[in-house]
Amino acid sequence: MAKGIKVIACQVMEKEIISIVGRESNATFVQYEYHDKPELLHNRIQEAIECSTDYQCIILGFGLCGGAIDGILAMTCPVIIPKIDDCIPLLLGSRERYEQEKKIESGTYFLNQGWIEYGNDALKDFYKWREMYGERKALWLINEIYKAYTRVAFINSGFEDKNRYLCYAGEVANFLNVKLDVLSGNLGFIRQLLNLEWDNDNYIKLEPGQKAERCMFRP
Repeated sequence: MAKGIKVIACQVMEKEIISIVGRESNATFVQYEYHDKPELLHNRIQEAIECSTDYQCIILGFGLCGGAIDGILAMTCPVIIPKIDDCIPLLLGSRERYEQEKKIESGTYFLNQGWIEYGNDALKDFYKWREMYGERKALWLINEIYKAYTRVAFINSGFEDKNRYLCYAGEVANFLNVKLDVLSGNLGFIRQLLNLEWDNDNYIKLEPGQKAERCMFRP
């Protein structure tokens, strides 16, 4: 990654990004918990942009993320954003591969190591809701919220400690009574983003003073 570039990305992709740019890079990782409320995630990303001065450009490791990126304002330098709805295409290597996997199984619940480490899933939700409401209501909520899922897909980016995360993905699949598939991760999309090898078909470039809009994310 060229000098003078700032990365602001989701915590669930920290390991993938660090494997490319190294620990000493200018990277800020936003906690996953902000995803529960898109307006809070929006504010946190905007704050990170406003604190990032004297850079050639800022790269956002986010998709539209439930509308959180809508209205994000570029300040003193350009902001580059991948033209995606969420981070899964970045982990799989392209929008096209993501669409292929959705065609194979539309009810796919994707997990990677970062998502298991920091994000929500059916098991975590069940334990949380059981504590709040009791087991019967917790199971009812799980059945309602996760009923559309027919498989869990673990995205393997090739890290050495993948086995324990794969084991956990299997536990989630068993809990939901769905199959588990293992998909090969591909860092090509992330690498292109970090190396500024972008084009108008796959990326959005906000000039200083320009705001992101939902319509920009449509192919």
